[in-house]
Amino acid sequence: MGFNKIGGLQLSDILSYVHLSKEDQKKWLYREINIPNFQLVNFSILGDSSDKPEAMVKMEIELGNYATASGTRLFLPLNLLSRSEFLPLKARDRNRIFLSTNR
Repeated sequence: MGFNKIGGLQLSDILSYVHLSKEDQKKWLYREINIPNFQLVNFSILGDSSDKPEAMVKMEIELGNYATASGTRLFLPLNLLSRSEFLPLKARDRNRIFLSTNR
């Protein structure tokens, strides 16, 4: 079972789901998790109960077709839940050329 602690600016987004019914929380998780062919086995969304303003989302999921097999190797995609589409702007042109010496 994995978990994610959420605080800061994202906290207000999660706290609105803490008090929903289990079924509504489940629907929300299926909408939010952008992983193809997954099954939500078990989950809980807990609000902040300590001095720290944070929430915790615990979940156990089953993934179908998660790894790709190639010969004797398995290739696993990383950061399935925290993917980022952001690319920083190019600051300046490169001054050096990189050449590979492996041929």
